[in-house]
Amino acid sequence: MSLTIKQIYESNNIEENIVKYKKDISISKLKEEIMYLQSEEIKRENLFLFVFYCEILCDLVKNKNLIREFVDTIITMIECKTKIKNCIFRIRLINVLLKCGVFSGICDLVFKTIKTITNCKISNNLDKKRTFTLDDIKVGNDTAQSPEYKDYVIRECVNSLTKAFNLISNTMGFPEISKIVIENIKNNKYDEDILIKEFSQKLESHSQYIKKLRKEYEGKAVSIKDLEDFEKKCKTLLPSK
Repeated sequence: MSLTIKQIYESNNIEENIVKYKKDISISKLKEEIMYLQSEEIKRENLFLFVFYCEILCDLVKNKNLIREFVDTIITMIECKTKIKNCIFRIRLINVLLKCGVFSGICDLVFKTIKTITNCKISNNLDKKRTFTLDDIKVGNDTAQSPEYKDYVIRECVNSLTKAFNLISNTMGFPEISKIVIENIKNNKYDEDILIKEFSQKLESHSQYIKKLRKEYEGKAVSIKDLEDFEKKCKTLLPSK
C-alpha cells in the first residue's frame, strides 16, 4: 500500500518516498490528498505539512478540475493567514501557485502581503538580528516586527511579482495589465520602498518595449500565427533574483 503525503513527511526517507509516490499516484489518490488538504485537521496541525503537501501536489495535479480545486484550496488558506507572522508562509504558497502557472489573482495576494508588512509597526529593539529564508514560515510575533523580517518579506514579494509577470511578459496585453499594478503601487505609495520602486520601473520599461514591438501589427487583423511569432521574439523581464 502506497504512503500518503503525511506519512512521507513523517518518514525517514523523504526524498526516496516522494519519487515512489509520484510514480505510483492515481487520480483517485490525488482527490483524496486534496480533500485532506482542505480538512481542518491539516490547517490546525502543521503549516510546514501544508506547504509540503502543496509543493508535492503541484507537480502532479494535471486534470483541469483538480487543478482548479487545488488552486482554490491554496488561495483559501492564504487568505486565512493574514497576520504579519504568516507573511513568509503566504509567499511560499503564492510561489506554489506560480509554479502551477497561475497568474490571475496573484498580484492581489502579493499586495495584501505587502500591505500587511508595511502597515506593521517595526521594532528595532530586538536583541539579536537574524537573516531569513523561505523555510521560516513560522516565526514569533516579536521576530515578525523586526526590520530584517520586513525587508526579507518585501524582497520575496517583489520576486513573486516578477515571476508572475514573467508568465505574461511575452504577450501583447502586457502593458495594459502592468499599468494596473503600476498605478496600484503609486496610489498606495509602495514605491517608497526602493525594491518595489525598481520593480515598478521594470514593468514600465518592459511595457514600452512591448508597445514598440506591437506597432508592426497596428491596423491589421492579428492571426494566431502572429501572436505565436510575437511571443517567440519577446524577451522576458529581468530575473527575479
